[in-house]
Amino acid sequence: MILPCPENPQSWNHRPITWMLVFLNIAVFLIFFADAPASPTMDLVKEKNLETAGRAFLQMIAVSPEEVREKTPDWIFEVSTSRSVDLQLIGYYAVRQSFFLEGVSSFAFHGDEVALAELRKSVATFQDKFSEDRLHRFGLSPLRNQSFAWLTYQFSHIGFLHLASNLVFLIFIGWAIEGLFGGTVLLILYLMGGIAGGVFFLGLFPGSYIPMVGASGSVSALIAFYALAEPKWRIRYYYLLFPTPGLNGFIYLPTLLILPLYLLADATGLLASPDGLMTGVAYSAHLGGAAFGAIAALLVRGLSLVRINRTS
Repeated sequence: MILPCPENPQSWNHRPITWMLVFLNIAVFLIFFADAPASPTMDLVKEKNLETAGRAFLQMIAVSPEEVREKTPDWIFEVSTSRSVDLQLIGYYAVRQSFFLEGVSSFAFHGDEVALAELRKSVATFQDKFSEDRLHRFGLSPLRNQSFAWLTYQFSHIGFLHLASNLVFLIFIGWAIEGLFGGTVLLILYLMGGIAGGVFFLGLFPGSYIPMVGASGSVSALIAFYALAEPKWRIRYYYLLFPTPGLNGFIYLPTLLILPLYLLADATGLLASPDGLMTGVAYSAHLGGAAFGAIAALLVRGLSLVRINRTS
């Protein structure tokens, strides 16, 4: 593990926007998600249901209109249907598609009737509780992509680890950006980075029924901005290979190193697992936020060069 680490923690009390964003993320989690009942989505994506959904989806898509088949990714027709893991991958894609969920109850499938009955029951429960589920009330999806969803999804997290992983980067990167560029820049980067992540998510996967939540798109924007605003800076990182002397400590490295450390994995993940299928990670949102952060950093550098030229 390696993380950017501030060198002057005494100045943390001068970072009000960083702490405001941290507080809002924690408050939303504690009030709305810490004691939330299990989401019906969790039952829908059980391994047995996914395998059944994969088989059912292949039957349904075989007789679907041509325009539906054209929108279906090529890999659906290329993976092996004799392996459970491949069928589960297809099933994970299937349960995100509205036409599949809406057709499950009436389509004449062939196969294990008990498994099909269990899948239909899970789909019916999912649809009945859809509007009540906090994941769907706060998340961003093609079914809820208006009004405050673009903001609420950025402060919503499913599980403590999901929250903690985003807060670590928000605290350290947000601390640095607010100190260098001010709280207004930090707030704009966070909110607009989250919106850019949502645009990428909805644009690349417009048929997804399951919504996205989390500050990852916003945090990715902060990471990309910090890494590119001044790529030649050398900053302090904390590394931890093992909690014993000599295998942890501080090291000074360029800010640009942040990009391959944290964003290369997202690009690889998007190629290996489209839309976070089977991983639950919306890599597309990470990259959308990072793209906004990178563009913002290049604009800041361009404006700085203009000012230097005018004063020289």
